[in-house]
Amino acid sequence: MPSRLASIKARIMTDDMTRHGTIMVAFGLTAGLLNYGFNVTMAIMLTPAQFGTLSSLLSLLVILSIFSSAVNTSITKFASTFKAQGRLDKISYLWRSYLKRTLLIGLGGFLLLSALSPLISNFLNIENMPIAVITFAFLSANIFCQMS
Repeated sequence: MPSRLASIKARIMTDDMTRHGTIMVAFGLTAGLLNYGFNVTMAIMLTPAQFGTLSSLLSLLVILSIFSSAVNTSITKFASTFKAQGRLDKISYLWRSYLKRTLLIGLGGFLLLSALSPLISNFLNIENMPIAVITFAFLSANIFCQMS
């Protein structure tokens, strides 16, 4: 058994694809375990109504983050194509253009969600303040995801 583990470790260390895949799996599992721990902790600490509110707001944030994820994937594709072609100047232009646009879109999304927060809070039957926090989180996540 130790020799088999040693051969697996050797393969992981020599093959870039395997190493990077292993890192992604490890961090994905860690994030999943932390998410599970967070949900169990919140379920214990909050009342059922409060936990339902938290779940609704986090689900709303996940739905809103789909747009940023799609754009990030597209930009990554273009950046990797430019890198493979050795056109680093295009990556710089792409980055600046993308950052400006996403900042404007993030600010617009923040303002739109802030304006719609009374409707959302009435629909979810919760107070308005948590919606305002989620809209600010949307703006912050949009800005910080673009900088990574």
